[in-house]
Amino acid sequence: MAAKIDATCSEMMADGKVFQQYLEVQGRFDRYSVNNAILVAAQMPEATQLKDYGSWKQSRVYVDKDAQKVTILEPGKEYERDDGSKAVGYNAKVVYDISQTSAKDRGQPQEAKTMRELVSAMIDASPVNFQPVEELELPCLGKTRGMGLMIGVEVNEGWTNRELAGRLIESGLLVLTAGPGLRFLPPLTITQEEMDRGLSILKRTLG
Repeated sequence: MAAKIDATCSEMMADGKVFQQYLEVQGRFDRYSVNNAILVAAQMPEATQLKDYGSWKQSRVYVDKDAQKVTILEPGKEYERDDGSKAVGYNAKVVYDISQTSAKDRGQPQEAKTMRELVSAMIDASPVNFQPVEELELPCLGKTRGMGLMIGVEVNEGWTNRELAGRLIESGLLVLTAGPGLRFLPPLTITQEEMDRGLSILKRTLG
């Protein structure tokens, strides 16, 4: 599962259509974690309603014999790491889309989502908190361009993007230059600890 998530994230970074596909899945399954939305996008991006075999049966709906499976992750038991900290394991769970069941003809048409709604769903499902760059009040950075995690930031007059990128990279934060601005491209699987560390480097280096 981890390999499939990593491979799909790499595809999303290289192909905007794949990233758009993920956003559409996250918009339809806004209660799914980022990792599960990525898994659905990788296996059946056209899915609209997913349930396991037992849940479909309780609704008096039957899964087709040749149904395509979608494997996602569900929280398992809590365990203790070697350092004494607590963690939760994850188990593979097989689910089926309504298109693979006897209820496929009863499926309701899905309402088209706007890009803003899709990005909002991604933000709501993100495992980390979001903080607008403008709220950091860094004199060298201006407005942001784009939406979601793939964003560009304008560099204010008096600084150059190469200068700022060089300082940030030397401090341990990898950023890209994009035109006259900077581009931040964190992975979709970034943790809260990693996000906090990156923001700390950004504020300390450019503040």
